[in-house]
Amino acid sequence: MSETNRCGLCGEPMPEGEEMFKFHGYSGPCPKPPLARPAKKSYEQLERENVELLEACKALVEARDGLVSGMAERIERATELARAALAKAQGKEGM
Repeated sequence: MSETNRCGLCGEPMPEGEEMFKFHGYSGPCPKPPLARPAKKSYEQLERENVELLEACKALVEARDGLVSGMAERIERATELARAALAKAQGKEGM
C-alpha cells in the first residue's frame, strides 16, 4: 500500500521525485500557507487533563478489582460444590 508523503509545513503532497523529503523547498516554495499549529495548553488545562486521566485509571482498577473479587468468590463456591459432589459420590461407592 503506497502512502503519499506530505509536507510537514503545509500538509500538501510532495511532488514526484521529492517524496523522501519532509518539506517543500527543493523545487519551489510550499504551494499553500503553513498549517495552523495547535494551541498550546496552559498548565491548568494540562493538570485538569491529568486529573481526569488519573480518575479514569482509578475507576478501571476498581472495576478490575471488583471483577477479580467476584471471580474468586465464584471459584471458591464452585470448589465447595465440587468437593461436596465428590464426597457424595465417594459415599455412594462405599455402600
